[in-house]
Amino acid sequence: MTDGASKDGDASETEATVDHDEFVHAEARAQAAAARRARGPEAVAPVATRYVGMATRALAFVIDVALINLVAVVVGGAVALTMSTLKFSSTLEAIVATIMGFLYIGWTFAYFVIFWSSTGQTPGNRLLQIRVVDAGHQGAIGVRRSAVRLVALAGGVMALGLGEWIALLDDRSRTFQDRVARTVVVDAPVFTASDKRRMAQQAALVEESQQEQRAGAP
Repeated sequence: MTDGASKDGDASETEATVDHDEFVHAEARAQAAAARRARGPEAVAPVATRYVGMATRALAFVIDVALINLVAVVVGGAVALTMSTLKFSSTLEAIVATIMGFLYIGWTFAYFVIFWSSTGQTPGNRLLQIRVVDAGHQGAIGVRRSAVRLVALAGGVMALGLGEWIALLDDRSRTFQDRVARTVVVDAPVFTASDKRRMAQQAALVEESQQEQRAGAP
């Protein structure tokens, strides 16, 4: 009896969730249709992509570097404490220091490549609500292009920062690394529930407009 009641409860909960989703979508379509009748075709005008400028990108980069160094300091401090406790020789200390240097480079490389290739957002980017995407379809760029972008970023910074300043001359604020990796940096706001509802209404408007155009086509 208990198992049967549990299954019935799960089924009822699932049906309630589906019914709620269908209600939300139906409500969004109804509100979208009303908005289109009131405002006309301009109600379905697409929202332009906003490309992120140097100041926001620089701040996100500073946040990321701070996080990278924070982890490095914690790990380095733990290693140094261990070495001082165990009384390592100077030669072994030099070897460990060299290894730690390479690990720091690897950690920095992995940090940017993993975040760029997966979500397009490092923690700094997410905090400032921006995202690295493909310049064409605005999707993920993958591991290889993320690695290329990071190497180009390092090169542009070492060239007295010229790789970054060229963004001022580009209509999409592309830096040297963006041009090399074929990427752009765009707004990626974190949407609230009301934002998502408005987006659903917008999508319903577009769908309704397309259906009317297909119905009116000869």
